[in-house]
This record gives sequence, structure tokens and C-alpha cells, in this order.
Amino acid sequence: MAATSTTRSGLVPALALLCCGAAVAQAPRWERVDGPGRGPVVYDVTRNRLVAVDQQGSTFEWTGAWNRVPVTGPTDAFAIVHDPVHRTTIALGNTSLSIYDGTAWSPFAAPVAIAAMSALAFDAQRGRLVALTTAGTWEHDGSAWNQTAPVAPATRLLTYDPVRQRVVAFGSLGASGLVLLAYDGVAWSPLSPTGPQSGSFDRTLGFDPGSNNLILHGDNSTYVDWEWNGAGWSSFAALPVLHPSLCATPVGLLSVGDNAPGSISIRVGTQWPEVIAGERADALRGLAVDLLANRITAVGLTTAQWDGSRWHTLPAATPFLLTTVVDTLRGRLLGIASSAAPAAWNGAWNTAPTPATTFSFRQGPSCAFDPVRDRVLVFGGSVPNSSFQFVPTNELWSWDGLDWTLAQGTVGWPAPRRNAGIAFDPVRQAVVLAAGVGISGDLADTWQWNGSTWTQLTPASATFAGVVAMVFDPVAAQPVVAKGRGASVDLYAHDGVNWVLRSSLAAEAPVPPLNNIELAFEPGTGRMLLSNGAALLRLSAVSSHVEVQAAGCGAPIRLGARAVPRVGAPATGIDVYGAPGPALLGISSSPANVALGGGCTLLLGTIDLSMLLTADSNGFATQLLPVPALPAFLGLTVYAQAGQLDAASPIGIALSPRLLLSIGE
Repeated sequence: MAATSTTRSGLVPALALLCCGAAVAQAPRWERVDGPGRGPVVYDVTRNRLVAVDQQGSTFEWTGAWNRVPVTGPTDAFAIVHDPVHRTTIALGNTSLSIYDGTAWSPFAAPVAIAAMSALAFDAQRGRLVALTTAGTWEHDGSAWNQTAPVAPATRLLTYDPVRQRVVAFGSLGASGLVLLAYDGVAWSPLSPTGPQSGSFDRTLGFDPGSNNLILHGDNSTYVDWEWNGAGWSSFAALPVLHPSLCATPVGLLSVGDNAPGSISIRVGTQWPEVIAGERADALRGLAVDLLANRITAVGLTTAQWDGSRWHTLPAATPFLLTTVVDTLRGRLLGIASSAAPAAWNGAWNTAPTPATTFSFRQGPSCAFDPVRDRVLVFGGSVPNSSFQFVPTNELWSWDGLDWTLAQGTVGWPAPRRNAGIAFDPVRQAVVLAAGVGISGDLADTWQWNGSTWTQLTPASATFAGVVAMVFDPVAAQPVVAKGRGASVDLYAHDGVNWVLRSSLAAEAPVPPLNNIELAFEPGTGRMLLSNGAALLRLSAVSSHVEVQAAGCGAPIRLGARAVPRVGAPATGIDVYGAPGPALLGISSSPANVALGGGCTLLLGTIDLSMLLTADSNGFATQLLPVPALPAFLGLTVYAQAGQLDAASPIGIALSPRLLLSIGE
């Protein structure tokens, strides 16, 4: 794809336009800043990209690196396919069927109740979308669903075999055991008399263009991969993997998510060498600052550090830790574990001998470091009772550097709870505890611990309750609490008398009220970070924004953002979706509405930059507009519109709607 950049003053770098953008800063919000989590992935042959939608509803595309695109997708997708005929991607979830055109997700009509659907595949030979349901096999021809077979295999394992030009499924049909079945558009027939009968539910089926064989991968009960060569099955030992997604691409069969969310492995022979490492483990907790590296650190199955733009998994053995706290007296991070002394971090976790006294395992404890009394504190959490049910406790455990000590009272003592907010307040010289989930429901009280006594603070009942996170704000000199509201997050600060609502802002990933969350301040930027365990959000003072505005005319042509436009983002750019051939892309610092006749409107003011692109045979072109990591670009807004020759248009051209790009942090 060729691109030429011109302005009134001649050829200039595409980047120069962004310097002319208008300063139209967008409202602050909680922006997602990390890479993809778990979810299905597909190869988009139309645009030569991987497309992933994770369980946070975030959409990512791989174009040499994972980049989040500014669209909201389904949060429950378990299957995803690409339709190259209609240049769309379809995702099937437990409660949703959605379609993605590269610029937005929208609902897609289902042939039956979505709960009755189990799998999707695209039949490239016949140009049809194929769906398995409890009400038979259905096909979508681009305009409507039609039932083509009264039965369908009971399975989620469905793919297309381009060698045999059949949609194939691995599952059961009627009273059969697990077999490989082929679909010819009319009926299902077995390809194999039998198949591997044992295996975990989360394995996946894909076609390997390297061997022209079908692969069953991701079995976490037998740790075996199976390969079908058209005549029989072969098995190969495999490493444990977690919920991978298989994608047949021109370079081979890729498995995304073998080792971590976003990791990419390629099948070579019978092995899966990793070619792109994932950023982090599946679930991270213990969000805190490693003072030695001056980076946010979190733990899960591994230890990861945040560099301001992505997580880095560290090659360090990680013990099972409940959370972490910062020992500000010694400038080190401590990992808190049950039945053990705190583990000290110095680039590796250093575990000490087991002390004489330890506390039992618990879920959702509140942990803090008290530098005045040089103590690590662990309050509450849920512990198993004799019926193996987890019940909140109000135990307070204190680590003095040698042993754990239990302090527990009844009168003048916080009620049992889990997932309460806790932080050391240097103004009060005490540890502050707020809210949490008690034995009978959500709590909304606030307490402080001075090393020997709990004192209840005002108000007796805050306007928030239940699961919260707390951090001390060193600039405002106040404890701050975050409360998830689903699509937004409320922040409260304690002014010494009351909890005062500081902000209620939208979040780009779900923050459900009942889910555990954590807060920390990001070194360098001073911005607040929030983790919901599966996604990392930053409270941005100036947020990114992408918006499609007004209407185009003539033959369909539209624009989309390559990635969320941020300062320092090399993948920022514009995608053009139109007809094959030349397309003129104009970019301006101001919008306009100039009628051109025939229902067409020029939607740009003075055109500061124009680029001649050549759309490929799919009508797709892309133009990079990387944004430097310079504060001067923060909040700048530009507008784009594209046009192509169109003989059927009254004015001889087709014009796209206007695309707004506003650069955020």
C-alpha cells in the first residue's frame, strides 16, 4: 500500500499534521492501558491482522504488537470467526452474538436462542457462516439464517479444513462417542470411526497449514495433542497450557495464550515454540511499588512489573502470595503468604524460615505496612470453617520481623470482614480500614489502628460499602477509596471527618462492585492505577477519544482508528475501508460542513495534510500516524475524511463520514 503525504507547502512527514491539531482535551476517565486478557482470537485475512476480544470487552489487534482499538466488544465471547466475503468478524458468547467490521461491534441476529448455540465456523468454499445449535445446523449466507441440517454435533470444537474443503467438528453426534465429523452443506458424516475419548473441555481444534492436518490442542487433563492426517490419529506429548486459541495464518498455525494472555506460539513439527511472550499471568494481585526498580509490581503464578506501557513477566520463581506490601523503612517489597514469614523482593523472592507462629490461609485479607511501629499487618479475610465454607474473620495479625502475633478483641473492634480497604495514613500516624464484606452483608464503617487500639472514625456509615480498595494520596494527604460501579469507578477521599466523593468516572473495563480491586500510584506519572485482576486501568487526566461523525455519500467508504491514540503510541493511524484502488485521505485541525451537492458534504475545514493511498483487493488501506512521546501532543484533536472515485455518485466521488481522533495520555 503506497501513501503520499502533501500539504499546501509541499511534502511533509505525516507527523507534522498532529502538531497542527486543535487542543480539545477529552474528559478524564479510567483508561485501560495493558495488553489482552483471555478470550478468543482469529486471523483477519482481509486486513492481515489477528483480532482478539477478551473477557473485559476490550478488542486488540496484532500488527507486530498487540494494540487496543477504541471499540467495546462482548465480554463473554468464547468463539470467533472471520468472514472474508463480507469483511467482518463474528463472536459468539454465552449471551451474545456480535459482529465487528473493523470500526465497531454491533449485535448480530441469531438463528435460535443464543444459549442454544455452541460453535461457529466459516465455510470458505461456499462462503457461508456455519453455526452449531441444539436445534440443528444453521448457515448464514450474508443476508439470512437457514437451517440446513436437523442435527448438529454436540461440541464447541469447530473449524474449516481448506484441503478437504469441509467444515469439521470434533464431538458427538447422536449416540456416538467423540469422533471427527465433516459437513458438506447438507449433512454430517464421520471422518474417523473413533477419536480421542478423554480430554479437557477447554481444548481447541484448528487446521495446520504447515502439515495440512487437523490439530486438537490444549488438553489439560492428559497433556496430549492429537493430529488427524486424513487417515488416522496420532498423539504427541504436550506442555500444560491455559485456554489457548488456534489461528491458521499464512505463516502457520498459531496458538495464542499458551503460556500467558497474549502470548503467541507457532506449531513446528509437533512442538509449540513461543515467538511472542505474553505480558503477564492470568490473574495479578498485590499491586504495589517496587522501590528498588521504581516500578509497579504484581504477583500471580509469576511476578510482573509495569513499565508504564506494558507488563513484563520476570524470570523469578514466585511463591504463592496473598498480596504484597511496601516496607517503606527498608525500601523493599514484601510478599504476604499464609503459614510463612513475609518474602522479601530484591529482584528475586527471598523466603525466610517458617516462624514459630503463622496464620492460616484466607481469602481477601487487608494488608498494610505500619512504618511507625515497624509492623506488617494482616486484618480479616475469610477463613474456612468446619464445613469448609469461607467465613469472614476479624483477626489482626502483626509481623515484627521475627514472628506473627495475633491481636483479637470484641468490644471496640471492627466486625469480621473481607476485601476491606486499608492503608497507612502518615498524617494520623495510624492504619485506616474502611468498608468490606461482613458475615451478614456489606459494611460501610471506618476505623483506625494506632498499634494497640482500634478507634471508629466518622462517618459511622459511608456512602460506599462492600468491596473497596484504598491507597494514601501523598499530594492531597488523604486516604482515598475506590469503589467499582460496573461501568464506572467512584473515588472518595477522607477529609478527617467525612468521606467526600472526589470523582465518578467511566471505566474502559468492567469494575463490578463485588470483585476484588487494588489501587496504587504509578511512579513517574503520579497517576492512580486500578487493577481488577484481569485488566489495568489508569486514571487519565486527558483521555483518548475516537468518534465517527456525520454521514458519507456514494459507494460505502469509512474510516477507523488503528489503535487508541495516545502520546508515545507508534501504532496510531487510520484504516480506510472502501473499494479497491486509489483513495484520498484528508486530515484537518478543524471540522466543517460544506455541501458539495448530490447529498455529499465536505466535513473538514482547511485540509492540513492529504495522503494518496492504494486500497488492496479487499478495499482496505492503512496509514500510520505515530505520535511522539512529547507532552505537546497531549489533548490534540484531528479530523479525517476519505474519498474515492465513484461513477455512480452525483458528484463523481464517494466520501466517508468524518473520523475524530483525540490524543490522550
